[in-house]
Amino acid sequence: MKLRNDTPLPKETDRRCAERLPVAINAYCQIGDARLRARVTDISLGGMYLKDLEVGVEGSPVRASIGIPIEHGVRVCKLQGAVTRADRDESGRSRGLGVSFDLKQASVTDRVALAWFIQMRGCTLTTVC
Repeated sequence: MKLRNDTPLPKETDRRCAERLPVAINAYCQIGDARLRARVTDISLGGMYLKDLEVGVEGSPVRASIGIPIEHGVRVCKLQGAVTRADRDESGRSRGLGVSFDLKQASVTDRVALAWFIQMRGCTLTTVC
């Protein structure tokens, strides 16, 4: 696995439990007290990466509404979780946020839609943790 700038990520710091699917999807998020629109650049059953966000620190609660393309349209999935990583570049500028999902808080329909979307694009659903 590599960081966004192609620098190898040390194995002991990679806490992902599922393969990430590269995407370009908008999400409407509440991170702590802030409400904003964000760009999802990768997603899995375990979490997502929100690009170029300045808000949120590790542990901040996240609520997100994400339009997931499904067989006959779009399903707006409501997902909850927490910020697990705040990426910064060498100058300290924010690159984005890693978010871990708490799928127990999502509806069965939203979990199924997310799983279908990921599986239809060739990613595995099994966890490696």
